[in-house]
Amino acid sequence: MEPDARFLDALAAGTAEPGGGAATAMAAALGAALVAMVSRLSGHPTSEADDLRAQALALAAEDAEAYRAVVASSGPARRAALERATDVPVRTAALAARVIGLGAELAEVARHSALADLGVGLLCARAALDGAVLNAEVNLALIGDEGRTAEVRDRLGDSLDAVPLVDRVLAQARGGH
Repeated sequence: MEPDARFLDALAAGTAEPGGGAATAMAAALGAALVAMVSRLSGHPTSEADDLRAQALALAAEDAEAYRAVVASSGPARRAALERATDVPVRTAALAARVIGLGAELAEVARHSALADLGVGLLCARAALDGAVLNAEVNLALIGDEGRTAEVRDRLGDSLDAVPLVDRVLAQARGGH
């Protein structure tokens, strides 16, 4: 099977979108797909991982659309567009954290031979989480509202709580249980 290069071509095209936000959501989708694969290989249900993958793909499209609105806006409409463009990475971060949590649960019952795939999936989800946090913080700086910044950072902090789970699964995959 050959990878579909259309998204990568669009990303590399030198246009404003799709950009880092869409790439972040795609990383979450990759992570969810690998969690689903390991679930299947281990004989466990995959519906949640499949749902997360579909949601991540939708977020990639939504992010590109949200950024397009930011570029096209000015004046008071720009603030609303930036708010929407901030909401998408916040939801992407939460989704990536869910992928990590699901993968960490799966690590307890997965076939050992599939732990490297699971670890790569969680690394993809972690990259998505880190990228989503970065995108949200950049947008928050453009919005310039301290109250909104504090609220969003609280939500992002909840998502970042999943990061140590990645290290735990990686240690398990490497044989460190």
